[in-house]
Amino acid sequence: MWPCLFFLYPIIDNNSILSIIRDMQPVKEEVAEQADERWLRSLGARLRDTRVSLRVSMTAAAQSAGVSRMTWHRMESGSPSVSAGSYARALDVLGIAESDEMASAAVRPIGMIPTRIRVGDWPELAAVAWSLQPDTLLTPREALDLYERNFRHLNPLNLTESEQALIDDLRDGLGDDVRA
Repeated sequence: MWPCLFFLYPIIDNNSILSIIRDMQPVKEEVAEQADERWLRSLGARLRDTRVSLRVSMTAAAQSAGVSRMTWHRMESGSPSVSAGSYARALDVLGIAESDEMASAAVRPIGMIPTRIRVGDWPELAAVAWSLQPDTLLTPREALDLYERNFRHLNPLNLTESEQALIDDLRDGLGDDVRA
């Protein structure tokens, strides 16, 4: 009877199973990592630009946010080692968080296409989509189609850097050619 049970339970090589499981684990894509780094750098640049425009020293801003001057320096350089709470306090101290820009287009990570695009967040999109309400949400394809159909009506002088980046990201991500 024992030999029969032995054949019912084959010997399993744990190392081979662990290597198969490791191969099945999702690997963090390099593209997403680069987008995260770009987003943090752009957030850091925004902190620095706002602080400089307000003529606030780095030491005073750091003290107001309750972080060290070195941590503030890391935030302005976009370091991922700084906690999200520190970034939030820095945004609050500089008055950036109050303007609800974290949810809007101004702090959109470059290279990342939003799942929904609010017409009112983009001045030139709102101008060419004049028949839509400002709170209308569009899919990326619908927004790109509006930009493409009305590219001749877009005023390049009125395009903000973030809107131009959105158009570039839509074009790159959806594979179409927008002449704006």
